[in-house]
Order: sequence, then structure tokens, then C-alpha cells
Amino acid sequence: MFALGNMMPESPIDKIIAGHYAMILCCFLYLVWWIVAFHPQSTGAYRGGQLILLLAVLSSAFLGILLIIYGIRAIPEAPAMPPMGVCLIGFMSYFALLFVTSKVFHRVPTAELFLIVAWAVLELAVVNALYGTTFLPHGDITAIAIILTATAIGLAAYMMYYSLDDMTAYYCGMIPLVVDAVAMWAIIRKIVSE
Repeated sequence: MFALGNMMPESPIDKIIAGHYAMILCCFLYLVWWIVAFHPQSTGAYRGGQLILLLAVLSSAFLGILLIIYGIRAIPEAPAMPPMGVCLIGFMSYFALLFVTSKVFHRVPTAELFLIVAWAVLELAVVNALYGTTFLPHGDITAIAIILTATAIGLAAYMMYYSLDDMTAYYCGMIPLVVDAVAMWAIIRKIVSE
């Protein structure tokens, strides 16, 4: 899978898989950071540890995104849709969801909405690039179903968060992280099994 003496994955699919593992690590570290920093009875102690965890979250996310993008760009087959089309759909979806959640449902906008949509767009970009290759044959919608289900669960948790008591909201905030990590693992398994 990896070239000897080289820490970077060689093939496009190896880059995408390695990027997913980095993103799963990001979800795990983000979950640990959430548990430490956002507990309702948190005293604010361990600020240094929280900052180190946050830096690790950002570093693993950055690495994962880079690896996935490099992997997508290196796939020789033409994607099902132009990559900018996927980005445009994500951009429009984000602003539509922002409007609906804040103006219609009066949910206070937070960065989590952007993260939920950005994750979905990144995963759909992977599916778009792999669709029609030996890794994701035409007609197979399993990966899309996984992404849409995880996104819907994340959006439901996002919407419920401020209507819950402190402890329930604390646990609710963990749901998108766990669901996205499981979804990425399932997508890796799907890619590898083909």
C-alpha cells in the first residue's frame, strides 16, 4: 500500500484511504476535546491540554483533507460530475440550510453547520471521483446513502442541541463525530472490498 522508505501513499486510492484514516483520527481527537472542554461541569482546568488537543484535531483534519484532495486529483478517470459542480452544490446547500435553520427554525448559527456540510461535500467529491471506476461501479449508491444518512443524523443533532438540557446537549454534540467516523470507516470498507 505504501512505498518502502516513503511515508506518503503512492496510488490515488491509497491517498484517499489514508486521508479517511486521518479524518477518522480527527473525529476521535475532536470527540476527546469535546469530552474534556465542553462537559457542563467543566471548571476550565487543563487549558493547555485542551489547546494541544485542538491543535491535533486541526492538524489531522488538514492532513486528511489534503490527502483526499490529492487522491481525487490523481484519479485518471473523468469524474461523474465536474468537481466544481460538487463544490457549487455544497455551497448552495450550506446557505440554504443556514437560511432554513436560522430564519425558519430560529436555531443559532454555529460553525458545526459548516463542518457538517463541508464533510458531506468532501465525501461526495470522493464518490464523484470514484464513480464508474473499479472502486465504485456505476449504479452502486451505497456510499451516497451512507453519506446522506450520516449528514441527516448530524443535522438532526445540530437542530436539537440548544433545545436540550445541558447534559443531554453535551452527549448530543458527540453524535455527529461518532456517526461521521463510522461512515468514513464504512466508505473505506466499501472502497477496499470492490
